[in-house]
Amino acid sequence: MRFRLLTAVRALLTDGRIADRKDVVRVSALVLMAKASRGTCRVEITARELGRWLGVSESTVDHEVLPVLREVEAVSARVLRGDDGLPTGVEYRVEPLWEARGDAGAPLALSKVELATLLRFIEGLFAPGWGEQCATPPGLLVERRGRGAASDRLALVLLALHARPD
Repeated sequence: MRFRLLTAVRALLTDGRIADRKDVVRVSALVLMAKASRGTCRVEITARELGRWLGVSESTVDHEVLPVLREVEAVSARVLRGDDGLPTGVEYRVEPLWEARGDAGAPLALSKVELATLLRFIEGLFAPGWGEQCATPPGLLVERRGRGAASDRLALVLLALHARPD
């Protein structure tokens, strides 16, 4: 499983749309992919929550991350509205994941189990933690915030995926 996830993470990070972008943009694409639904390749998340995952502010996500992901077409966004017509959130579709679905040989054609495993793996490394009595405990790098936090998170993911099982 480790090799399969490493292959998928590498494929995402070397995708031409995000390969030469800042680490905060690249790790945000990874988080969105891990949290995406297998069938729709979509994830509903706020800028504030994504910022908690990345170790950066909501403003950084709004001004430096999401505009870049949209501009290079790494994600497509759809505003969700309530019954009253007011916005209730944003749903993002991870385009590299969407394009790979159905192609059994593609590195990003992850199964539901593989996506769930990737999410649990990333949660253990840097999830913000939530729930009563920490139903999902904070990850190892949750305290690392600000400048360089996203780079540290990306480095830890790659290091952990390259490490030996023992």
